[in-house]
Amino acid sequence: MGSSSGISKSEVSRICAGLDEAVGAFRGRRLDHARFPYIWLDATYLHVRSEHQVTSKAVVVATGVTEDGRREIVGIEIGDSDEAFWREFLRSLKRRGLAGVRLVISDQHAGLVAAIGRCFQGAAHQRCRVHFARNLLANIPKGHQEMVAAAFRTIFAQVSPEEIAAQWDHVEAMLAERFDKAAALMRRAKEAVLAFRTFPRAHWRQIWSTNAVVIYRHLEGVHDVADGPPFGLSLGAGRGYLQPSNTQVRGRFGVRSAGGVARFAA
Repeated sequence: MGSSSGISKSEVSRICAGLDEAVGAFRGRRLDHARFPYIWLDATYLHVRSEHQVTSKAVVVATGVTEDGRREIVGIEIGDSDEAFWREFLRSLKRRGLAGVRLVISDQHAGLVAAIGRCFQGAAHQRCRVHFARNLLANIPKGHQEMVAAAFRTIFAQVSPEEIAAQWDHVEAMLAERFDKAAALMRRAKEAVLAFRTFPRAHWRQIWSTNAVVIYRHLEGVHDVADGPPFGLSLGAGRGYLQPSNTQVRGRFGVRSAGGVARFAA
């Protein structure tokens, strides 16, 4: 964008300043208008071009569901996905008024899990079943992965907390006969992957994985420091605007993103 497009540099600067203001208001808005019992945390890694260099950055997103079933994007940030970064990100949500959290859904990234434990004491942690299934299958020879994946899915077809736990134990015992590493992984992860079962059954399919924020997987390519709306995030001295694809994924809770900047149906 510039002289070749017929838009002057001053006009580009004016547009970017307006975007900065809108995005800043969205990212800094208060969150005490509602209580959010469920919070999803996820990240995707992008190559970002800033100041003539391309670096890998994590785009992290927090999505919450209110007590009356409305889903909102409550936080977005770019940075290094380590414990200190996650801890500051979660603390910033609480400073903005985030409250009422009963369950946090994420993968098992060590820094993220540690930050959840420090910042959301008293809340349960649900390890994403999709991420766990990938970890599990990584310990299974390729020729047996389809069979193990099918067996693993039977756990989540059960209708009561007791049946879910019993089926988990059955699949673990089956794996122990031939794939001891996979069985050991299941044994260690049982409580984290099955945390959802203590919550209302009508919510299980939405809270046992981070698929609620799958739209962010559609961010692709190298993103310049002024690619375009709707997400403008500070990248050091530069500005990074991350443009998602047009893909929309709808979930049972229904979705809206407050603030008028990011409006995704997820």
